[in-house]
Amino acid sequence: MGGENYRRLVFNPGEPTMKKVLILVSSIVLSIGLVHAQSLGPSGFGQGQSVFAPCPLGPDDITQSFDCSIEPFTGIACNGTFTTDTHNLRRFFLTADHGIIDDYTVDEVQFGVEVDDLGAGVGNPITVNVHAIPIGAAFTFANMGAPLDSVVVELDGNTDFTIVTAVMNGTAVIDPATDDLVVDYVSFDHNDALSGGNFFPGANMLGETQETYLAADDCGIPEPVTLADLGFPGTAYVVIVNGTEGGGGPEFTLLPVDPGQALTANTWTTLDGTPDRRHIFFFGESAGTTPVGLAVCAGTDMDIDAALTFASPVADGAGSASTTQDVGPGLAGSTFLFQALDLFTCETSNVVTETF
Repeated sequence: MGGENYRRLVFNPGEPTMKKVLILVSSIVLSIGLVHAQSLGPSGFGQGQSVFAPCPLGPDDITQSFDCSIEPFTGIACNGTFTTDTHNLRRFFLTADHGIIDDYTVDEVQFGVEVDDLGAGVGNPITVNVHAIPIGAAFTFANMGAPLDSVVVELDGNTDFTIVTAVMNGTAVIDPATDDLVVDYVSFDHNDALSGGNFFPGANMLGETQETYLAADDCGIPEPVTLADLGFPGTAYVVIVNGTEGGGGPEFTLLPVDPGQALTANTWTTLDGTPDRRHIFFFGESAGTTPVGLAVCAGTDMDIDAALTFASPVADGAGSASTTQDVGPGLAGSTFLFQALDLFTCETSNVVTETF
């Protein structure tokens, strides 16, 4: 079966401190073409616990899970000695399945975590991408194109059996008349880095309205394939999209920090605010709530704990304001949250998280 290049199914039937290797039967191997050195399989690191919970949905939030419980030994990943980079995907049919007919903005993506083991020197970063794909198009990365929005969530090694929230930049706006919504959260390649880290998505066997997909080059799966077709029928990844439908026009948006690096000048820019009015920029170190503290916007809160202002430029005629600030060497590696306030409408923007 390819000797050292054969990728095996790694499975642990319930022992939390041991890994056992089970060779996948040849019929399944041939059906999915696993002819590499990594393996595809469920976690063997669970402690036997389950977290049972209904899916917490707001009026415009969507999920394909019947239940948002995280069950042990259900998450699937491409494995070597440690887990490699694996794409975990869901495709949402906005109108057909969720009754969404107006433009849909993705505000947050929540995803389940079964195993979160930090890698030495690299942590456990998860890249969350949001794509649009034409309705009816084959589910391929080429048809998805570049992400409309992308953030990196740094897990801390303590998120086993939890649901993690990725606060997006608000730049993914899907037209449900032409496109489906795709969420793709990608794990770090701990195997090539020999970091000792592992990531297995949170999942359950409690049903779903549409199937879960996976892709992993190291396991010979270059394009999304359903877990059922890979030999794991019934496995449902827990993913919730917190979004906003409609709204009567473009949302007041804070773009990602450009370039988002220390030792250089960085620019913060708003879009679709009130033209020729001040936009106030806030920052802080963690999510929370801070009253704006201005009489003109009394009752408005920023979504950042102990938020402070650092700029208040006047927007141009198109409703865009920007500020450029030097980020010194002392902030290298530091993470901050940023948000803007339209001082005329008192509307707050999305929150942008940046590690310099």
